[in-house]
Amino acid sequence: MRSTIANWLLTLGVVIGALAAAGSKKAYRVVDLDPSVDLSTEVLYETVTHQRIAGEDPLVLAKGGDPLDVVATTRLRNANVERVRVRHPAKDSEVLPLEEAEGRVLAKDVVLADETETLKANRMLSSSVVQRAQDAGIESIRVRGKGTSDEPTDYLTLDAPKPEIEGDPFDARYWKLEEGAKEPTPIVGPDGDPVGDLELAADLELPKRITKESFLTAERIETIRAQGMTEVAVKTRAPFTWSGWTQRWWFLAAVLIVAVAIALKRGGGPDLAPDETGVAPADGVRAALGQVVSECEQLAANAPTMDADALHRAIDPISAGALYRVVEGREAVKAALGLGGFAEVYGPLASGERLLNRAWSAAVDGYLEEARVCAQDCVQHFREALAKWPEPR
Repeated sequence: MRSTIANWLLTLGVVIGALAAAGSKKAYRVVDLDPSVDLSTEVLYETVTHQRIAGEDPLVLAKGGDPLDVVATTRLRNANVERVRVRHPAKDSEVLPLEEAEGRVLAKDVVLADETETLKANRMLSSSVVQRAQDAGIESIRVRGKGTSDEPTDYLTLDAPKPEIEGDPFDARYWKLEEGAKEPTPIVGPDGDPVGDLELAADLELPKRITKESFLTAERIETIRAQGMTEVAVKTRAPFTWSGWTQRWWFLAAVLIVAVAIALKRGGGPDLAPDETGVAPADGVRAALGQVVSECEQLAANAPTMDADALHRAIDPISAGALYRVVEGREAVKAALGLGGFAEVYGPLASGERLLNRAWSAAVDGYLEEARVCAQDCVQHFREALAKWPEPR
């Protein structure tokens, strides 16, 4: 029972600890709106609203992504907001000289003007492909309907459809702003076909690039330098602080749970207390070993007249029954007899178990004579194991 509880606690502690560790670098942290603290460098993580009248749309106090300037903080304090979530770090990227960028992660694609790569025909046309073609000055791409044999048409990358709403230069029905991109890209073609329903009708050659999220090794740094660049945009690192770790108390709880589980496992040992019948676990194992001897003696007596199927059927209940209980009870036996006594009993027991398993395998494989011999020979080893066990007091 003690071991079972320890195992459950150990599992629980590891799961909680893993989840807490995964939250060690949250995308936000919580700050107090203290009037004496300058928060102008902080950026709101989420939009903050205030419900003035039930049933009406809430009032937006500050939008996610806006800096916490004097106007925003004053509006929030006047609405009795005491703390807010801010981005951690405040900026997603920073520009560094190449000499300092090694080991960092790229925040934006770097185009290699002197190298090209070919996108094969039948590839799905995505807005990122359109953006790359636009950046390369390619005016049109040969496309067709996805999975069809339609006649190829020109997708005009530099002349996307005009918005239907006047004054809206980037109608969301036609344009999409990719994360991290400065300019939106078209999501439908000249005939109103969605980009996702089109595929390349011919190979498209584009400048090669080092994609964002790439790790900047020394070799990549040299490749970028060869493009004439002296600096590069990299992901901003979020320094770890104990006070900024939102899951720190959960992690400490996990450490405590694991410590308790380890203490239970080390200090518990086998439960040698008698059960409800007054029999100690080690005595029960000895009784099971006696049953193994009795059943194997009967098996050995009948083996010469049994066929392979009969031997197979006879061995199964011995292995899955009394012998299984003897093997599983080894820790209780080790505690009751000591290491020396345990070795004397379980040495011949292991030999008998191997012969019984061999008899089962030989019977299954059709080697009848070998199965009969092994079934008869295992008995003497089980008898020896029982003889080595001290008589119960």
